[in-house]
Amino acid sequence: MLKKRAEISTFELMVLIVGCAAVILGFNLINRVYMVDKNMGWPMVISIFTWLILLVLFILLSINVDSSKQTLKEITEIKNIIKKLTKKRK
Repeated sequence: MLKKRAEISTFELMVLIVGCAAVILGFNLINRVYMVDKNMGWPMVISIFTWLILLVLFILLSINVDSSKQTLKEITEIKNIIKKLTKKRK
């Protein structure tokens, strides 16, 4: 069975664009600093972990937006089921 294609909201599009930009720019900046310095000191380790935490936050944000849409769909389905059941009782 064919499923209806979901619409992408502007917020999701912005999260996608900003997330991709953070991945590309963060990797390039960290790589350039490493190529110049060739030293894995504490500032370099801190910047790498901070960049990874930022990526995890973008992933969690996108998951949260998707799950909130799913929750709203489920709530409307439950309301419709309740309405149908109350009509059947009467």
